Amino acid sequence: MAEAEVAYLTVKGPYTNLEDAYTQLYGWVFSNGFQPKDAAREVYVKWGEEMPPEEQVTEIQVPVGR
Repeated sequence: MAEAEVAYLTVKGPYTNLEDAYTQLYGWVFSNGFQPKDAAREVYVKWGEEMPPEEQVTEIQVPVGR
């Protein structure tokens, strides 16, 4: 994974929460004068097949520039 300046948002809970999180994150990116430079990526910080969905943690990262 290449080094990049990113805007990120950490989401705790099921993956069904990610759609709203993407909307919030991209809203922040544009309202703060940044532009996405590449596709967003997801980092599964805390995940397991047996883990209850409300305990899962995902970080969404968007590479940005001005």
